[in-house]
Amino acid sequence: MSDGPALAELAMINDLQRMQVISQNLANVSTNGYRADLATTVLFQPQLLQAQSDLIAAPQDTLTPRIQTVTSQLDGTIRFTGNPLDVALEGEAFFAIETPEGEAYSRDGAFQLNAAGSLINATGFPVLGTSGMLRISTSTPRIDKQGNLFENEQFVGQLKLVRFANPELLVKTGGGYFVPIEGQMAQATEDTEEATVRQSYLENSNVQMSTEVVKMMELQQHFRASGNLIRAYDNILNTAIGTIAEF
Repeated sequence: MSDGPALAELAMINDLQRMQVISQNLANVSTNGYRADLATTVLFQPQLLQAQSDLIAAPQDTLTPRIQTVTSQLDGTIRFTGNPLDVALEGEAFFAIETPEGEAYSRDGAFQLNAAGSLINATGFPVLGTSGMLRISTSTPRIDKQGNLFENEQFVGQLKLVRFANPELLVKTGGGYFVPIEGQMAQATEDTEEATVRQSYLENSNVQMSTEVVKMMELQQHFRASGNLIRAYDNILNTAIGTIAEF
């Protein structure tokens, strides 16, 4: 395929990838603590320099700007729920959750108690404290800004809050959970200025619906324009072939 149509085709493939990211964001606009994904383009120049350093003729599709996905770590807005077991975080920190695959991290603080008195999240996985699983005997504990839990003003445990030096490198595993890439360790959050716990609040998704809808409309127009380019080139090629055939 000639350069023009090939580039238009790759542009359409990129558009479809961006659309998948937008669709995922819109599907989670009401998910507590959800972090929006951002589709970004890998710059052309680094790819070209890499190809030159390898002393090879890089394939055309390799040198075409590619899409990569990063996660926005901006805080979502918080809303008051009145439920004492709902907890929101403000700042760079995550709740620690014990999942079947190991410890994972989440911003969703919609907690509840199970029959054994353990604090669990909406999926039913244990919410971890600084000393392990948290057990309380009341559904109306007091939780201060540092994540300390009290029953009748008696200290019963503290939420395990963790932060990462490079939160943008966290990997989504589904269900609103994150895990660090290999070599990145979770650090306990001790500085109250870095993370504040808000009892009876929940964090909203940081997805901006209006922004995502505008992106979707722009993508539709770009996808249509790329398709028109391919059709126009095809018509020109057919005309040229027909003209040559007359001779």
